[in-house]
Amino acid sequence: MKNILAIISDPANSKEFIKYTYQMAKELNYSPHFLYIQDPTISAMSSGAIRPGANPIGTEIETDRKNAIRLIQEKIRKVRKELSNDVLFNFNVETGFVVNVINQYISSKKAEMVVLEGRDKTGAWTFDASNSDIIQKINCPGWMIPYRSGYDPYHKIVYATDYNETDVNTLKNLVNLTGRFSPEITALHISDSIDFEEKTKEKGFIEIVRKELEYDKIQVKTIVDKGKKGPGENINNYATDNGANLIVLLKENVNFIEKIFKPEQTKKVLKTAKLPVLVYQEQ
Repeated sequence: MKNILAIISDPANSKEFIKYTYQMAKELNYSPHFLYIQDPTISAMSSGAIRPGANPIGTEIETDRKNAIRLIQEKIRKVRKELSNDVLFNFNVETGFVVNVINQYISSKKAEMVVLEGRDKTGAWTFDASNSDIIQKINCPGWMIPYRSGYDPYHKIVYATDYNETDVNTLKNLVNLTGRFSPEITALHISDSIDFEEKTKEKGFIEIVRKELEYDKIQVKTIVDKGKKGPGENINNYATDNGANLIVLLKENVNFIEKIFKPEQTKKVLKTAKLPVLVYQEQ
């Protein structure tokens, strides 16, 4: 069975993230593996064991490790009571640079996907700069889950597209991954205006999708950004207004991803939206 690597950023508040990831992984037919990474570049570990500004080495990092293990085991026990006492959980605590540790898991075939959790404790769906940086640098698909979110099977999905042929391969992977839910998938394109060239691209993209995918629950939708809100806000607004429960992006379009992930855009766009995001890598 393939593995999903779930990165625990805050052991003390990890219960809902552990529960969500376990339920999601099992429904997608993946095996969840939970990991807390002690990053020596961070001055204060999220579990609170290390003083701000202290050097996270020696006894301090060992204290943080023990504290993290204790807290994660405590949260796992609570999740098992809610789900089933027969549920088994795999988790580790490792020390190193976060991206390097994650990519070591990926390169050694210990993980095919990575899950990160938003860290905004107000309940709004945001992810900080470090999470968006991780998504940019890992070598596999990455999920970002809203803070303390409850799992909801992915029956309605919005896929952001630039009418690129690469998107067709990603849509195939998406259908293979979520096909058990028979989801309605909207390939959403954001445009400054719908001119002849834009209509031609849309028509060609639709034809490729219909030819290559043996799945009839995919539609293509174009939105004109009259108010210049930007792709991130338009995608989130459309997904929220239409009852979607997953947004999917392709990292191949670097500029597009950066517009959505830059901090000021993130704070503005994701203030009220509470949807998971899956970011695929270019094939």
